[in-house]
Amino acid sequence: MKRTTVVTLVTIALACVVLPHSAAAQGSPDFKGLSHFIIETVVPDNTCGLTQDDVEAHVRKVVVESRMILEPPLAVKMPTEYLTLIEAKLTLFPDCSAIYVSLDAETPARLEITSRFVGGVTFWQRGTILKGVGGMRSRVLSAIDDLTKKLVAEWSSANPR
Repeated sequence: MKRTTVVTLVTIALACVVLPHSAAAQGSPDFKGLSHFIIETVVPDNTCGLTQDDVEAHVRKVVVESRMILEPPLAVKMPTEYLTLIEAKLTLFPDCSAIYVSLDAETPARLEITSRFVGGVTFWQRGTILKGVGGMRSRVLSAIDDLTKKLVAEWSSANPR
C-alpha cells in the first residue's frame, strides 16, 4: 500500500511540474484571438520609492514592442467586453523587506442569466516575491519586465502571425 501511495505522489508531482511547462511552451489557449489590451496598476503609496507610473511604464514598454494592441485606458473606442486587462500589482510587506510582484491577465465575464458584464476572470497569473532591503526599486522593475515578457511570449505563441 505504501508503494502505491509513493507512486501516486510522484505522478502528481511530475504532472504539476511538466504540464505547466508544456502549456507555456505551446502558448496559453486563453490568449488565442485576443488582441486589444489595457494596462492597470495597483501600487500602494510609498512602495519603496515606486509609483504606479513607474510600474505601468515598464509593462507598457514590453507590450508596445510586441504585436499586441495597447489601448489607452481613458480613450477606449470599443466596448470593454473586447478588451483584456493586464494588471500589475505590488503587495508590500512591512518596511520594504519584501514585495510580492504579480502580473495578471483577465477578460470580462458575462453573466449568462442577464447577459450583463459583471467583472473580470483572471486566466493568466504569474508572480514572484522579492526579499531584502537594498536595490528593491530596480529589482521590482526588473521583475515586472520579466513577467511582462513571459505574458507577451505566451500571447505570441498562441497568436502566431
